Amino acid sequence: MMIRLSNDVETNPGPPRIRISYPCTECTKNVGNNSVQCTICLDWTHLRCTTIVDINHYAKYLRNHTCSKCQAGAQAAIPQARKAAAPTLTTTPTARPTPGAKRRLRPAPPPPSQHTTKCRAKPATTRILSWNVNGWSKRRSELATIIAKEKPDIVCLQETKLDKTNLGYTPTGYKVALASRNKFGGGVCTMVRDDWIFTISKTTSKKTAEILSITIDKLIVTNVYFPPRSSDSPTAEVREDVMEILDMASEKHIITGDWNAHAKTWHSHKTDERGAMIEDELDTRSVHVVLNEDSFTRAASGVRSSPDITISTSDLAACSSWRTCGVLNTDHLPVIIDTMAEIPKLVRPNRIMANFKKANWTDFSDSIETKVACYAGPRDAYSLENFLSATITRAASKHIPHGKFTPTREHTGDTREIAELTRERERIQKRNPLDSNLKALNDKIEAARRELRRLCWHQKIEDMEDKRKIDCNALWRVIKGLKPKTKSTGSIKLPNGTTTTNPKTIANAMASSLVAVGKGRDCREERIAWRRTKRRLKKLRPQLPASSISHAEVKLAILKGKPSKALGPDGICHLHLKHVPDNCINLMAELFNASIDENKVPDSWKKANVFMLPKPGKDPSEIKSFRPVSLLSPVAKVLERIILERIRREIESPKDQHAFKKNHSTTTAITEATSCIVGGLNMEKPACRTIMTCLDMKAAFDTISIAKLLCGLEGAIADKKVCGWLGNYLHKRRINVQYDDVKSNWLTLRGGVPQGAVLSPNLFNFFIRDVPAIPDTKIITYADDMTLLVQDPLLSKAAEKSQDALDSLQKWFKDKHLDISAGKSTVTIFTADTKEFKYDPGLKWEGTLIPMQNRTRLLGVELDTMLRMTGHVEQVSARLAKANNILRALAGAKWGSSKETMLRTFKAIIKPLATYAGPAWHQLMSETQKTKLERQYVGGLKACCGLTKDTPKQLVYHETRMLPLSEELTLGSEQLAIAAIKTPGHPTSDLSRRRPKERTSGNRPRTPPLGCLEDREDEWRRMRGDTRAVQKRNHTSFVKSYLSNHGIHPILGRQPPALSEEESTLPRNTRVELARLRAERSLLLVKYKAKVENRPVVCCIKCNDDVGDLKHFLKCYPVKPLPMSKLWKDPVAAATALGLAVTPFDPGGDADS
Repeated sequence: MMIRLSNDVETNPGPPRIRISYPCTECTKNVGNNSVQCTICLDWTHLRCTTIVDINHYAKYLRNHTCSKCQAGAQAAIPQARKAAAPTLTTTPTARPTPGAKRRLRPAPPPPSQHTTKCRAKPATTRILSWNVNGWSKRRSELATIIAKEKPDIVCLQETKLDKTNLGYTPTGYKVALASRNKFGGGVCTMVRDDWIFTISKTTSKKTAEILSITIDKLIVTNVYFPPRSSDSPTAEVREDVMEILDMASEKHIITGDWNAHAKTWHSHKTDERGAMIEDELDTRSVHVVLNEDSFTRAASGVRSSPDITISTSDLAACSSWRTCGVLNTDHLPVIIDTMAEIPKLVRPNRIMANFKKANWTDFSDSIETKVACYAGPRDAYSLENFLSATITRAASKHIPHGKFTPTREHTGDTREIAELTRERERIQKRNPLDSNLKALNDKIEAARRELRRLCWHQKIEDMEDKRKIDCNALWRVIKGLKPKTKSTGSIKLPNGTTTTNPKTIANAMASSLVAVGKGRDCREERIAWRRTKRRLKKLRPQLPASSISHAEVKLAILKGKPSKALGPDGICHLHLKHVPDNCINLMAELFNASIDENKVPDSWKKANVFMLPKPGKDPSEIKSFRPVSLLSPVAKVLERIILERIRREIESPKDQHAFKKNHSTTTAITEATSCIVGGLNMEKPACRTIMTCLDMKAAFDTISIAKLLCGLEGAIADKKVCGWLGNYLHKRRINVQYDDVKSNWLTLRGGVPQGAVLSPNLFNFFIRDVPAIPDTKIITYADDMTLLVQDPLLSKAAEKSQDALDSLQKWFKDKHLDISAGKSTVTIFTADTKEFKYDPGLKWEGTLIPMQNRTRLLGVELDTMLRMTGHVEQVSARLAKANNILRALAGAKWGSSKETMLRTFKAIIKPLATYAGPAWHQLMSETQKTKLERQYVGGLKACCGLTKDTPKQLVYHETRMLPLSEELTLGSEQLAIAAIKTPGHPTSDLSRRRPKERTSGNRPRTPPLGCLEDREDEWRRMRGDTRAVQKRNHTSFVKSYLSNHGIHPILGRQPPALSEEESTLPRNTRVELARLRAERSLLLVKYKAKVENRPVVCCIKCNDDVGDLKHFLKCYPVKPLPMSKLWKDPVAAATALGLAVTPFDPGGDADS
């Protein structure tokens, strides 16, 4: 021992390490994994030294390799000689396999140690979790915990209490199938791991039963929920559903769920009528086995029972196991079923993502510049495009990091405290499942998990606030995660009526549905006319001047494009183009000129990658509930932008079209409509009634006749080469749909303009340029939304005029091959006479009645019969309340984002909601409605600053330096009026002149849009400068006027000084406390604290005064009296004097006060 302690003994090196190697029979080098064994001499040969082409085919079927020496004729002697020969030595001795050893495709590993046991491969096991959750949204944490612990392949939930469009919480890695009611209550859900393909074979959702059967390969899993016995679910009706389930033909069938039936067969405490019925049906068939063990599945009201039953076919029963899983915060226990079933997995392609933040743009640009400078190939359009795409993609692969995309999984780990509580709960459950302490323990675990989620969220917000300084998108990613999203269930109903989760099948079905929309949209005469035009353009091409797209045009078009990171079919994004060198831009200009001169459009320019996004509020299992988003080649979009600038003046658009035009918007369209309606109601008696018909076009952009469009363009565009190029570019475009990282087959479109193209909006406007003018009918169009307004003192005559207008439009729509959905169109009347509210004009479109509605939505604004704006105010108020919840999730009184971040978020997500199209409707609101909207508006500002609910709104506006909502709406109307006066051709420029004469007696229903600003029109006309300059001066004068009239602070008694920028360095809790002090709403103030606690004010110890306001607090509380203005001018010194924290606050602190 002493010798060892003196370190005078060397460490025992152990046995010498021997490296075993085998020489190749052909090249004599040591072989590795890629080698095969001779079936005669048992020696090894490199795969590259053999004649084997496909190693997979050889390993599966052949396995008969012979080396070259054995083929020479020494088959018998070589094995014996090899046995006696010593192994070939390289650097260490080698060992040889014996002739009886198992033949492999690589060298045999060394023999296992005698102390180890050889593990056999386990047969494939499928694990199913069945649980009555009694409200999916309430069991999110419990469900995540049990899934992380048990790792089930299939999850069957009962009583989810979801509607058909709400999926609730979906764990990462699962696809969902639902059978839910239209109203909350009941419902079953089955989740399957996302690399398995399943189809829905049966779905039943009614009062007596909710059943969902899915088929996975040869296995059928049926998830059932039978409500408790009542008059609505008699045993006779339940028997029919049970018989239907048991009669499903399958050798591998598992039925699990909550049956609400009791019988001795599944170890229940009693046998009821439904349980006896199920026993009879099972005995009659004798092919099903109940898997329940002697264990209860529900413990409630001091009674153990087993209403959750699992039944399987006899083939699976022998290799299946059943058990309950712990105790959760619900009366039902989760059930785990393990069965032997091998399910094939779906192999998904790797999703590769590029990290543009780490891109080396300098080397990227230099690499492209070198390649372009050395190019000496053909100069035609196809060759130039291939070289350009290959050069940019090759440079991107070298200088922009790429990697495999891995979806983030939700953190489900518990703290040590929660884990100890969970183990204690399991111990109590094993000892006494009906212990009275279980409920309190469950509540304690749930409270601890809520606290853990709160702390994690606070930490996430603090991390976001730090990242926001270097990553401007960090805040918006958090906000995007807070907004409700519509998720795809994974199971989609196909047009043939079946339901599947196979992504390839779904992608092909979606692509076929997109292609089917545009088929048959042009007639034979139109196609013949375009062919003649195309032949004429081809003959004229040699006589036309060459295209002259310059370097400056290409560079300007690239700069105008957004820096999108989405890759087109050619593997290029617009962000790549923003970093290409000048010689590459010259090459692009040459490519564009060659493409137009030769009328050659590269194949990648006519392709589109389409992604399908689920629409909010729609059934996610329907194909029609998905919205397509197309990704086109960014190089082609640059050329489109150049062409659009050249032909913009030549392709006209309708006068009444408010979309895709300068100085036009939804605000101008709605303002024109409301002005017309209010003008009719304000006319001298008898006032005009208005009938508004909103027509809904079916997939208007996708159903445009290309032949008809091109024939019209040929007569409008002077540059015939560009016209011919557009014909080639729009004709026979191809798409493929990507769904769940799997792409469909390429399909050819037969109609429509390309979605996402730069030219498409203008081409659509040109296509509908000749909308017929109808007498006594005003037509307002925004994109594919068309609105007809007809006025008359008598509703019957207005209805006749409206029907005549619809009949006139039917012929035009038929000639354009456009369809109108009468069921989705609406008719609304506007009148001041309450007796006419229920009048139905009975308008029809092609024989189909258009539904009558007292409230209708016009471009996002809800209009009612009397134009009281009641529905719109309710809708905006509800949306503002939801947006305020997002603000409250970003910060509290003692934690969260800074005031500047909160105000920036307020201006981005709340202010646009409250002021959208304000000039069209804000003057129609009553004072009560204005107060209701402003209450939500001010609530968002209070959340930004951490002010209390009882803070007066005037103090809130002083603290945030924001205008009141009413002033914001008035300012918006003034800015629109200035644009109408100073901009030639503005759509609202002559609203006051076109408005009919108003009555001078009687009730005047509403003030028309921009009507209150008529007395300032002369003043704005006299102002010098363009529209922007006049609007800027008006904005400045408006704000100064408001501050001079309303800028007196109620507490200071004068206009408050500007808040010092040093306040931004203080932590959130200190800034909130200072803001509350400036508003006299802090608990540090004796007077306010007594008001909150509903008790009398305590006298001050220093001055024996019972005032307790802010002035008294700043005089007596600090060591030295503190001037009130210092709260604004020097907040850091004020916080120090008041003993408030001036360092960052711990996010794990207390909740809001």
